[in-house]
Amino acid sequence: MGATPIEDLKFNPKSRDDNQARRFSLQAACCDVETRDHILEVVAESYRQYTDCDNGRPGMSFWQICVFAILKQGFNVDDDWLVDLASNHMGTRSLAGLSNVLDLRPISAATLANSISCLTDDD
Repeated sequence: MGATPIEDLKFNPKSRDDNQARRFSLQAACCDVETRDHILEVVAESYRQYTDCDNGRPGMSFWQICVFAILKQGFNVDDDWLVDLASNHMGTRSLAGLSNVLDLRPISAATLANSISCLTDDD
């Protein structure tokens, strides 16, 4: 509740900002059910070697991990920059399916680092 549906997010198609382009691409991937399901299966497969997904995995959803991993790799940024983006950038939070109204808790560096580190270079 309080999160804008990803398919309803608006991005400036004329923006030359790399962040806009990546978010627009992620939105398109999320809205294409076949593509989204494939991406989430790849992320889930990475986690199967580290966790028992049937018993839950506290922290972030697979979609959130995908969004933040792509932004981290795409911008080649450190964890502090990623934490700031994840915690304070409304467009990025919305794309990750996080509420900008009801849940404004920052995402911790440890949660981001631990979640993203389970993905391998092959993913």
